[in-house]
Amino acid sequence: MADDLKKRDFETNLLEDINKTGFPLELRVSHELLTRGYYVENNVYYIDKDEQKGREIEISALKNSQSGPRQKPPEWVRNRLLIECKKAQPEKPRVIFTSPVTAFDSYFKTILQTGVKPSGQLDAETTAPVSAYHPYWLMPRRGRNYYEGFKGADSQGAHNNIFKAVMSVAKATIARMDEDRGGAWGFVAYQPIVVLEGTLFEAFLDDKNQIVLAKQPWIPLSFAYRSPNYQHRRLIVLFVVEQALPELIQRFDDALGAWALLFDQQLIKPNLR
Repeated sequence: MADDLKKRDFETNLLEDINKTGFPLELRVSHELLTRGYYVENNVYYIDKDEQKGREIEISALKNSQSGPRQKPPEWVRNRLLIECKKAQPEKPRVIFTSPVTAFDSYFKTILQTGVKPSGQLDAETTAPVSAYHPYWLMPRRGRNYYEGFKGADSQGAHNNIFKAVMSVAKATIARMDEDRGGAWGFVAYQPIVVLEGTLFEAFLDDKNQIVLAKQPWIPLSFAYRSPNYQHRRLIVLFVVEQALPELIQRFDDALGAWALLFDQQLIKPNLR
């Protein structure tokens, strides 16, 4: 009896310790994607060109659509999500500082995609059916900076942890885009995502220049990355709380259907090899 009790105490303590990590969140996110028809890879390595070493992205997820019957050359349309999972303590919420959308944040420049002919350049008018569903365009503002609340003297360390997550999904997305360009992948829309177990707040200025706090299910962060080892790109990294992930995935799926319809209608020409 004493040995059984000792074993139960050990396993209970071990389970409590596991639940303090981000690994259960990663498993739950993977499960959610699988149940929604995504192909999911876990712990995928990519090359960090700045440091010339392999790094790991926690989840890479792919969902396919196809325009036209299969006997035709496949004009594949795909969503590819690159995801980092982060656990935040309830008493230390993530805060994203936002401001209104600018010309630099315009849709056809910040949506990451491969597989469109040069003559089929995306523009705001053409992609309007997609933006009606896409999570970027449900918010009038974009994230500019971030921090973790109530970290005190460790606030800079918390800032660096968020920055590392953003850099990880950004570089993993760029690496996957470069790989996909080498194959007959058709059209692929890419999305870097940070999934949070915790609370997410938006902080922005109201019309009286006072800071307003609003709890949000997701916030698109505008991130322009420059490096001698990478082509300059402006990405939109989506921060989303775990509870809102099902709705976010549904909106990406709706956008995927809109992309496929644009190809069916020949409004966008695929770059088939």
